[in-house]
Amino acid sequence: MRRPSSPLGLLVLTLACGPAVVAEKFHTSSEPGALLVSASVSSPSASASASGPPGPEEGEVNAADASLLNLQEEDETPSPEEPPLPAAWGASPGAPVLRAAAKARGLCQKFSREKIREVHDSDAFDIVFPGSAQGALRQCKEALVTLVEARAREAAALAKGGPFPAKISDFFRMALSDGVLLGKPEQGSFTPGIVHIRAREALPGGKLLGVVFGVRIVGGSDDVLALFERQGEGIQLAMVVANHGYESIQHGFLALDFEARPVGDRYHVMTVHSSPWISSAWRGAHFQIFAPGPSPQRPVRLLEEYNSARIGEVGGWIQAKDDGFQAQFSSWTSISGISGDVVRTHVHGFRFEQGAYRRVAPLTAHPWELPDEWLRMSWPEASLLVPAEARARLASVHEQLREDLKASRLIGPVWVKRDPGEVRVRLASAPGSPGARFVVDLSGKEPSIREAVRIPPLAAPGAPSGLPSAP
Repeated sequence: MRRPSSPLGLLVLTLACGPAVVAEKFHTSSEPGALLVSASVSSPSASASASGPPGPEEGEVNAADASLLNLQEEDETPSPEEPPLPAAWGASPGAPVLRAAAKARGLCQKFSREKIREVHDSDAFDIVFPGSAQGALRQCKEALVTLVEARAREAAALAKGGPFPAKISDFFRMALSDGVLLGKPEQGSFTPGIVHIRAREALPGGKLLGVVFGVRIVGGSDDVLALFERQGEGIQLAMVVANHGYESIQHGFLALDFEARPVGDRYHVMTVHSSPWISSAWRGAHFQIFAPGPSPQRPVRLLEEYNSARIGEVGGWIQAKDDGFQAQFSSWTSISGISGDVVRTHVHGFRFEQGAYRRVAPLTAHPWELPDEWLRMSWPEASLLVPAEARARLASVHEQLREDLKASRLIGPVWVKRDPGEVRVRLASAPGSPGARFVVDLSGKEPSIREAVRIPPLAAPGAPSGLPSAP
């Protein structure tokens, strides 16, 4: 698993794109024995105020903060393990790349002349593209994909069927970054271009090359993944993961990352990206798994999942395994009357079985987190974590508590007590709201929910000022 290489710094205005892939349709407290865990609580100053995490200073805009978005170009200086590009790879781009760049520059300049509007409300900052701007953005991004493809063909010709250099990203940057073929925006003007670009071999043996690049849009950047399959000494575009047309920038792709795994003689690709919520570091993690489709622009989506997550912990928290993929992220929430923000780690494993990806263990990083995860599941999934003799009794409890969780009346875990063979857990409740108690059975191969009870509201806030500690 590749974790983010740079810490989350000062949050600045950064926009990007979200859920769909290409515009075409897819196929598709006071109790004795309780232990305190402060590791699960972050300081309010670190991410949130009573109304949510702090926003940027007025007027502060950043088109593509690489370190913030985990897009830091880690290979800026050569290391002993990654020698610089061979001299032959430093030649000027050829005619196909120059022609593609000229076309992309014209189409992206057309998009820059489109009128957009900003939408403000009490919770968010949004930028909305009218229909003509959506079409212009689509044309700009498709032209940039073609440009990246032309550069990939040059890379394949230089590699002559052999492996790509470790610093293949430099080969793309030297021609496609700002100020080179696409031009640099003039002071006070806006011209879309490629604001960052990374490339690496996606599978062992160099048969698949992955290129992630960010397209400048108004106020930020929107990421695109282009995958290329090697064919002898040639190469061809095999898959594009992007959202080429959308009304709101909240539907774009921010901090896109990917992993691939071989499946038979083909492959599957897992992607993770975030979506913009301009005033917050908590923007969500959107996970998807794809197989090659009938055309590069129409991959087959095998799985889609969205979760709350901190932007500094989105990119890089996915891992390819022999039988599937695993994703890891942190979720956050807070309620009045509780000191600090409750943060917990989620681990989602997916195994490919009978033509589909299914959720598998581990379901959580720690057994005392299972109740919270259990309430986030639909009952058909959640019932599998309950002994057969208790399912009829706990079905209605699960439904009630699930609604409490959705309404932000529950948060946790905030109290944990370990006994032989089990863990007792309490989820905190908002003042005046019902709480919940659980017994997690540890006697089996995997933890399960033995008991779940909705408890009356507490007179005081439903959690101590710290979080339960790891037993």
